[in-house]
Amino acid sequence: MYICMYICMYICMYICMYTCMYIRMYICMYVCMYVCMYCVCMYVCMYVCMYVCMYVCMYVVYVCMYVCMYVCMYVCMYVCMFVMYECVYVCMYVCIYVYMYIFMYICMYVYTYVYALVCIYIYVADLDLVRRHLARMGPNLSKRRSTTMDRCIHVHQATAVHYLQVEIMESRVQLTCPECTELMHPSDIYSLMANCPEMLEKYETFALRRALMMDPDTRWCPAPDCTFVSIYRL
Repeated sequence: MYICMYICMYICMYICMYTCMYIRMYICMYVCMYVCMYCVCMYVCMYVCMYVCMYVCMYVVYVCMYVCMYVCMYVCMYVCMFVMYECVYVCMYVCIYVYMYIFMYICMYVYTYVYALVCIYIYVADLDLVRRHLARMGPNLSKRRSTTMDRCIHVHQATAVHYLQVEIMESRVQLTCPECTELMHPSDIYSLMANCPEMLEKYETFALRRALMMDPDTRWCPAPDCTFVSIYRL
């Protein structure tokens, strides 16, 4: 009986030992398996999340860069187009005004030149007409119908006024007869130009200027409102 008991005890002990070993091994295996699975899944998830986040961020950054690039490009393009349009507009107006000013200046210069030529032509033609008229009427004039000149009877009363007007307009002071070298006296000029005060005033101005140029040692008349000049010869 003791032997049976001993055998049973050994059998139970071995059974318990193997059972515990098996259970412990099974538990360890499952624990290790779950731990490994958890670690592997966690590692995989971490990498997956990291790559996903990285690619998403890269895509977002790329899209933002693309959008910003296009926005900046279009903004710069429109700003440059606006600036170029304004510059072209301003340059066009400046060129138009410059060309208009140059054209107006040229037209004014041409008009002045043509007007001066026409005036010179009219004066010359008028003077030639007076001289031809004097040459035609001179031989038929009598001394009674002539001016107060003592030694010249060529200048007729009707034509001398016009002749003197033309000569005074050309700033001539020493006036002579158009047919001879007889110098007209200022009294004759005053008598002929009595009805032309403007021409007389101009003639007096020219005569005064000539007197001042010929003899600079001059003195003005001390009387008030007098325009005569007294010439002192020392």
